[in-house]
Amino acid sequence: MNGPPPPQPTTRAERLAQADAPNFDESYATMKRGIVAPGDEPAVIASWAEIIEELKGLYEEVKEKGSEIIPQVEFFDLPNLTDAQKAEIRKVGSVVVRNIVPDEQALAWKQGLKDYVDKNPQCVGHPDEDKQFFQIYWSPPQVEARSHPSVLRAISLVNTLWTPPPPGSPWLVSNSTPITWADRFRIRLPQRGKWTRHPPHIDGPSIGRWSDARMRACYEMIFKGRWRENDAFDTERRVRAKSAEGDWDIAPQTVGSCFAAWQGWLSLSSTGPGEGTLKVYPRVQLSNAYILLRPFFRLRSPELDPFDAKSWEFVPNSAHFPGLYPGLSIRVEEDAHPNLRPGELMTCVPKVEPGDMVFWHNDVPHAVEEDHVGANDSSVIYIGALPLTVSNAAYLVKQRECFAKGTKPPDFESAPGNGEADFKGRGGPATLLSAEGRQALGLEPFVEREGMSQGERDAIKAANRLIAV
Repeated sequence: MNGPPPPQPTTRAERLAQADAPNFDESYATMKRGIVAPGDEPAVIASWAEIIEELKGLYEEVKEKGSEIIPQVEFFDLPNLTDAQKAEIRKVGSVVVRNIVPDEQALAWKQGLKDYVDKNPQCVGHPDEDKQFFQIYWSPPQVEARSHPSVLRAISLVNTLWTPPPPGSPWLVSNSTPITWADRFRIRLPQRGKWTRHPPHIDGPSIGRWSDARMRACYEMIFKGRWRENDAFDTERRVRAKSAEGDWDIAPQTVGSCFAAWQGWLSLSSTGPGEGTLKVYPRVQLSNAYILLRPFFRLRSPELDPFDAKSWEFVPNSAHFPGLYPGLSIRVEEDAHPNLRPGELMTCVPKVEPGDMVFWHNDVPHAVEEDHVGANDSSVIYIGALPLTVSNAAYLVKQRECFAKGTKPPDFESAPGNGEADFKGRGGPATLLSAEGRQALGLEPFVEREGMSQGERDAIKAANRLIAV
């Protein structure tokens, strides 16, 4: 006969102690022991103290600037960013790009989404009794938005903020050539209670960031104690890591099979802080280094000040990975990550208008505000920024069949719902707005352009062989 469940921690000290308790089996302790070389341990310990000190300063900066800490640029200025602007976007890890499409077009798309839902009441959404987040991929507004020339141009430009593979690399990428990865949309209504579906988290691999050598290589300098030298925008390492095809994670359902340079959405409403908008952590390199090194450190006592570096001990052979849970993406939590202070430092993006887009790096902790106290809906079409790679092109071959049939995209096969094969008014090839949009969906060959590197040209040739249209 089972006894009563163990008591849940109630005090801050008890919760901190629980966060440092082993939450994986001993094989993961053995794996972790091999990540930091003995000769790098002093540098890693010193870097931990430095990261904690930096996080103290970030608190003051966020307190002063608020949402203005997030870079904002006009779409028409995007091709001519200064080096300082590019550096700031890379440092923060997110950016608002304004006026990509006209307000009237974005609002028309929102009305079209509502009409599509009304025509197809069998659609699946969350919550069941008051649908606001929809498991829909192929409505005409979504198909149009993803193929709009300005949307694709914006994606191309933000993707080129990434460091391209070096000449001669076997990992073929064209950062300036966008592809379409079909995703969903939300029309969140105001004053409908708390939205707990998207707490602070990082999408993509969870334990795989430590356990898989290819993924771990993306963070090599962090594990050497030289976190400032780690390039979070290294395309080659990320594409190589994605070649593992999901065998590097215990939570594959949290991992898309494509390489995305940025997550993103297109705003369909006028939405500001407090109105159910996106929240991001405003320092990707800093938060990344902290989260990746956190499993190597443990508070000597949960009563100690986590902002005193002397409160922490280096534990390279334990099986504790704070913020990780089986089947879930990494959760960024007050007790698991006390120095990040997510309750205070997760920052709302600035107010957006219809036609603006927001992009954030895959390593950026992000969330959706729990409360929406505004007067109007908070609506977005999710549109990630994906460059052309060989594996991404292979995905297009499978996805275009789903587009033709109205079935769920390959990365969403396990998502709720039965697809849109029988939906009225579903988007099709005639809905696409541009040749670039047809290319991005794998319906036409990609085109080499003047100024492309040889690596980009080789990527296009390889992709065209795969899509074979």
